[in-house]
Amino acid sequence: MIHRGNAPWNPLPAADTEWDGSVLRSRGFDDIYYSVEDGVGESEYVFIEGNDLPRRFASLPPGGRFTVAELGFGTGLNFLLTLRAWRAYAQPGARLHY
Repeated sequence: MIHRGNAPWNPLPAADTEWDGSVLRSRGFDDIYYSVEDGVGESEYVFIEGNDLPRRFASLPPGGRFTVAELGFGTGLNFLLTLRAWRAYAQPGARLHY
């Protein structure tokens, strides 16, 4: 156990996964990590649209700030899609912190 100040910090256990052919599957949730049919479409629907990012980016004032704190960077797909949406909708001078 690692202590930071007064609060103990314990790392999370590794995910319980298995390969199902070429697809990584969570045993605990019986779900795949990435859609083999349309991974980009899935991330756009779940992450970009699910968090209403285009509207939220567009509603920032010029010079405003937006922070994304995503746990688990993975392939970076959510980051790249977020950057694409940011460039399309954010006001000039706004800042994205990822």
